[in-house]
Amino acid sequence: WMQNTNEGFMVGDRVGGRWSLWKTINGGVNWDSTGLYLPQIGNERSWNNTIWGNNYAIWFGTDASRIYHTTNYNSSPWLIQSTVPNSNIYSIWFNQTGSLGYFGGDLLSKTTNGGVNWFINPSLDTGHINGFSSIQFINNYWYIRSNNNIYFSNNGGPFSVQYTSPAGSYIHMAGTRSGFTGGPGAIYAIRSNGGISRLNFFVEGVTIISSEIPDSYKLHQNYPNPFNASTIFKFEAPKLSSSTGGEVRGGYVRLITYNALGQEVGSLVNEVLQPGTYKVEWNGKDIASGIYFYRLLVSDPNSGSVVYSESKKMVMVK
Repeated sequence: WMQNTNEGFMVGDRVGGRWSLWKTINGGVNWDSTGLYLPQIGNERSWNNTIWGNNYAIWFGTDASRIYHTTNYNSSPWLIQSTVPNSNIYSIWFNQTGSLGYFGGDLLSKTTNGGVNWFINPSLDTGHINGFSSIQFINNYWYIRSNNNIYFSNNGGPFSVQYTSPAGSYIHMAGTRSGFTGGPGAIYAIRSNGGISRLNFFVEGVTIISSEIPDSYKLHQNYPNPFNASTIFKFEAPKLSSSTGGEVRGGYVRLITYNALGQEVGSLVNEVLQPGTYKVEWNGKDIASGIYFYRLLVSDPNSGSVVYSESKKMVMVK
């Protein structure tokens, strides 16, 4: 678990009666286990991806009805949190404060006090719960089992099947670590056949309507045009030409509206977006009738250099 570009924590299977716990302070170039002694109990072991971190706090699960937790892996002792009746812990998730958490075994469990107490949360179907994720600012939750369904809950209510993949069983789910306001596709779920499912959702009024990667940038004419109060903008964003190897990176996108004097009257998009086709609705009910312009401006988020710019005219008629 990387807490930033330099500092990270790793859990491996037991060796010689102790857990293999390691930390790095140089981005993984070197790993050190000094001060991280944690004795193994019986023949317990952990499962892949069963680790979660909030800054220096770490949780990791076992196959022996327990979760190990430390509030600061640089100095604090390890605490044992019981997960009975779940014995195998396949996935862990906590919110940013570390108070609300879920873990998945064959059942789904929930805590509201940082893992001191856990209780069974109603869930659907049977099989290993291999992943859990959430978008906290809209209070939505998802989990996967060892089948081809993705389960969804709004505001912590009952879960329902939201998506069924065409093939393969889900084996892992995780949210992007860069933050959910960095564009759509904030949660990814990996399937046993090599397939990847990506969650798309609304961010600040921006909707992704296709995750296929376009060949080039394109700003479409708004519609309707002329318009009364509201209109829709559509644009296409490819991957950055500065992307290397197999990576796919999007640009820093701004969609801005101006009046006939060149004064900015609206900022509709102002964020990094992953490649795809998007639409944005603009409500101009508070502006006067007349001629307006809108501009799509894209820059490389690393260098700041402009990679695309295009403007078009529109007419507000009230």
